[in-house]
Amino acid sequence: KDLKEFNDCKVLECDLESPESMARATLTILSQKKHIGTLIHCAERIGPMQPMTKFTAASFKECLDVNLVAVDYITRRLL
Repeated sequence: KDLKEFNDCKVLECDLESPESMARATLTILSQKKHIGTLIHCAERIGPMQPMTKFTAASFKECLDVNLVAVDYITRRLL
């Protein structure tokens, strides 16, 4: 569905590898809303799909930072 169909839906871009960018995004959200009814995280580290054994330590950390750490960070700031 087009987001226009959801009157109060917002899309906000931020760099999920940057705590400063995530902090700015959460402050923007909190300045506009006092209550967050639904929060959808749509994040993914862009890269090739590959077996875990093919990840380097650095690429695995990037994957965790985007897909786990960033989601936890943003959720905690908005609660």
